Amino acid sequence: MSDLRKIVSVAQEVAEAIKAAFQMDVEIIDAEVKRIAATGSAKKKIGAAMAYGTVTRHVLQNTEPIVIHQPGQEDFCLACQGYGKCTYTGGIIVPILYKNRTIGTINVVAYDQQRMQVLQQNQTGLIEFLNRMAELMTSKIAEQELYEEQIRVNSALLTLINTISNGVLSIDQEGRIRQANSLAEQMLRGSEQAAAMEGMLVTSVFPDFPLAETLNAKEFKSYELAAKVNGKGYRYIADIKPVTADDAVTGAVVSIVDYENMKQLAFDFATPNRQITFQEIICETPHMQHIKTIASRIAQSNSTVLITGESGTGKEMFARAIHEESPRSKHPFIAINCGAIPEALIESELFGYEKGAFTGAHAKGKPGKFELANKGTIFLDEIGTMPLYLQVKLLRVLQTKEIDKVGGTEAIPIDVRVIAATNNNLEQMVAEGTFRQDLYYRLHVIPIQIPPLRERKMDIVPLAQHFIRRYSVLLERNIQALSEEARLAMEAYHWPGNIRELENSIEYAINLSHPDETILRLSQLPSAIKNNLQDHTIVEHLETPDHPFPLEQSILSKQEYEKRQITHLLAEWGTSTTDKKRIARQLGISLPTLYRKIRHYQIENHRLSK
Repeated sequence: MSDLRKIVSVAQEVAEAIKAAFQMDVEIIDAEVKRIAATGSAKKKIGAAMAYGTVTRHVLQNTEPIVIHQPGQEDFCLACQGYGKCTYTGGIIVPILYKNRTIGTINVVAYDQQRMQVLQQNQTGLIEFLNRMAELMTSKIAEQELYEEQIRVNSALLTLINTISNGVLSIDQEGRIRQANSLAEQMLRGSEQAAAMEGMLVTSVFPDFPLAETLNAKEFKSYELAAKVNGKGYRYIADIKPVTADDAVTGAVVSIVDYENMKQLAFDFATPNRQITFQEIICETPHMQHIKTIASRIAQSNSTVLITGESGTGKEMFARAIHEESPRSKHPFIAINCGAIPEALIESELFGYEKGAFTGAHAKGKPGKFELANKGTIFLDEIGTMPLYLQVKLLRVLQTKEIDKVGGTEAIPIDVRVIAATNNNLEQMVAEGTFRQDLYYRLHVIPIQIPPLRERKMDIVPLAQHFIRRYSVLLERNIQALSEEARLAMEAYHWPGNIRELENSIEYAINLSHPDETILRLSQLPSAIKNNLQDHTIVEHLETPDHPFPLEQSILSKQEYEKRQITHLLAEWGTSTTDKKRIARQLGISLPTLYRKIRHYQIENHRLSK
């Protein structure tokens, strides 16, 4: 397309203006010698090429204006194919120059002597006027090209913005939305403002948008915004960046991501290798195989699960395996130990809090574990330690599928499967009034009881071999198997810390082994296993043929055994806080749980001795 064709309507207006001023017909010709605009009889020839155009071509080539005083008698007339056929009495042709090239001409012709006389008398002024008209048209071409370039840039920019995985809004200095990419429109589609979002105040879409601070040039990162879409509340994480020109804020760009999508992305990034399947739960005991089958079967359900068993029996592994085999496996699995969080903080940890909810609260608020687990699974370990006042709130969550943040005014709907676990006797706690009966039945929809390791003798050696392989690699040792004496001692041991204690014991033993050893020996095991019980020392007998294994053990209740084990470890390792943390890890329980057991069994420091 020729340059002049971009401004056809302007060219026609210029032609009409020139005719009105001088009462002469006008043709505006492009570089291809085609009429772009015309007046008089030539008007019907717009779009067609000139029949001859000899003088016009001469001006296009030489970029100088020409005045025709006597048609047919000028030097350049002799070469014209239309020589002798001219019907006009004279004329002026001036070039239209744009970007150092001739893009067309303005042709003014007189058809009588009166008009020719006017032309000759005003030749210099007329040429100057036509040059100004040519400049006017080229300025309009420049404007049109700039406009077209802006359209191209805006189109490319919008295409680029639409490929971004965030919603993007631009607002002006009054806080009104001027543009939104397709993802932002999709996020807010169905909202009351969706139909006419452009021109709306941003605070009409996001009531809590920090407009005053933004227009004061304050930038925000990861700012939480809320909007109503189809009457339902949604939350977004926004980056807000003011736009400035000449040190003045002229607007802002707002980048938003859906809160749920952001949470899922964080989950995918933070837990890429946390999946645990039922195949990874090692067991050969028929009863444990049956429990795995039941757990696998109920994984497809959304019903609440209550897993009971002593500390260290693998309750969280079962919870993770249930989640991994469920339709929720692509969404978060959030585990929280209710007994490890101070009572004053557990409510905000579970349900989150709004900004300014209490002294010391984060300025932006904080999501709770239930919120983070939305569409996935939450695992509430040591549920028996939950305070009574919080049990009421948990019961309401299970009934309504909604949570209330600390300091919040609106309930937030959630879709979470709850798996709870405890090593306490909840039925007894219900009878004692320390655990709510209604919550117990809400949790006890699908009960799974995992037996302690001492009731799963067939699983001890396979588990030990599994941990030997793991820690031999981690600790750069070459242990391949257990000695017969070590195996017999491990099978005879009571394992109060269950699988966790077994794992710790293997790690301890491999640390004591030499790099060139291939067999894990009895002497490398922890003293609690070698000595077995305080009043039965089996180490020396196991390693001599005069005292074949197994030796008869005293038959103790679980409570008496646990008391003796804690007493022994306190006497063996010490009673400082550091020592007690070490003992708690060895037994596979939390430090608060250890303190409760010490008080429960009335184990006093002055009675302890090595």
